[in-house]
Amino acid sequence: MKSFLLLAALCGSLSAAADEYITAGDGTIYDFGRLAAIAESGVQPAGDAAYTLTKDVTIAVGDSFDIEQSVRVGLADGVRLTFKGGARLEATRVVVAPADTSAGSTCAPYGIVVDNSTHATNVSGFVFDRCGLRSMGRCGLNISRCDFCQHNGVSGSAALLMGADGAAFTVRDCHFTGGQRSAIGGAANYLNPVVIERCTFIANGQANRNAPQLNLTVADSVVVRGCVLRGDSSRNMVGGIVVSNLMNFSGDYRTLIEDCHISNHRFGIATYMRQQATLRRNQIVNNCFEANPMNGGSGINIYDPNSQQQAHIEGNRIELNLWGITVIGGQKVNAGRTDVATDDADYNPGQNTFLNNGFDGMVYDFYNNSAATVYAQGNYWLSATEPTADAIEQCVYHQADDAQLGPVIFSPWATDPAGVAVLRQTTATAGESYTLDGRRVQGRCHGLVLKRDGGRTIKLMAR
Repeated sequence: MKSFLLLAALCGSLSAAADEYITAGDGTIYDFGRLAAIAESGVQPAGDAAYTLTKDVTIAVGDSFDIEQSVRVGLADGVRLTFKGGARLEATRVVVAPADTSAGSTCAPYGIVVDNSTHATNVSGFVFDRCGLRSMGRCGLNISRCDFCQHNGVSGSAALLMGADGAAFTVRDCHFTGGQRSAIGGAANYLNPVVIERCTFIANGQANRNAPQLNLTVADSVVVRGCVLRGDSSRNMVGGIVVSNLMNFSGDYRTLIEDCHISNHRFGIATYMRQQATLRRNQIVNNCFEANPMNGGSGINIYDPNSQQQAHIEGNRIELNLWGITVIGGQKVNAGRTDVATDDADYNPGQNTFLNNGFDGMVYDFYNNSAATVYAQGNYWLSATEPTADAIEQCVYHQADDAQLGPVIFSPWATDPAGVAVLRQTTATAGESYTLDGRRVQGRCHGLVLKRDGGRTIKLMAR
């Protein structure tokens, strides 16, 4: 019996090896030209500065890879290129794409895997066309000037998939468009510090699953700065940014999302569970494509039934979402506190601008669906018919509407910022509204009719 099992294991190993070429690990420096000179590698020339990989190739520990500055690499169906040894992946232009691009082709390659646990790998100048980039090493990646186009989902739940636990990442000046699933993501049980700056994320999530374009887990530092995220409104399950602590890790996890433009999603930004989140100077507009408002549509959603999250919300433009800000739990949610000294740790000038968040004739700029007191002072309540407490009250749902909820302290508020007072007339023309930069928006989102009277408590879902 033991001999039979050993024979079966060997057969399985030989079968797997037939579909993969692994370098010897003897210190050789490879590029695609050198691999193509090895008959059994499965790497074949395909024209000038072009190669095709017909099977998996792994650069072993001990070897290294030096990418050509300009090259096109075609991968056969399901094929991946893995770097376990060192790799220099900084180039002028490298296109990684399906080997078969003929009409009707079902060729769906995996892409590139970096599994280096000795140092961070720099990746720049790549175009990942209908394939992905996955990190499995402990040292992470520094990625710049890369395009990820129409990720096919074969390499995992994101075009750029982060791991292993503790690996750190930077992603700068990259573009992610039309992927089947999330653009950037990682495992819920891996804490990956990440900085994402000056990137664009357009219409990812084409499979229309319940996942955002950026699907991140908390870490010592998670930063998303100066990015543009625009959704495909026909994909009504796809959100903008989520930073979550679904495993309920204990620790001081800091999240910063600032200076981003987030539009046309199921929801804008959601922070889940324990973390210290700072959300500031973001433009969060028209994230209203959830069919049922009970399941989503928030510009900003703070979700933390364990009351461990601290959130600082400042200087955001929150417009044309089904809900402006929704608070479901949280230890301390501060959307503006001006009744303390400016050097007080709780001081927050507010400066958030709320306009036309709601549906079916109801305004929901701020919804406190928790028992906690929430401060929202110093903000611009442009949905209000006039800058008075009674008018602003009609834009806020809290203890005054349901005694089981905590209050939203919105007084004192800010007066209209110069140049946008005209926005109070945005609904003067039937069926039309205008954004803060003067663009006309047609076809507001519609959902369920909600009433403030009758003492009914509206329970929001997490998204």
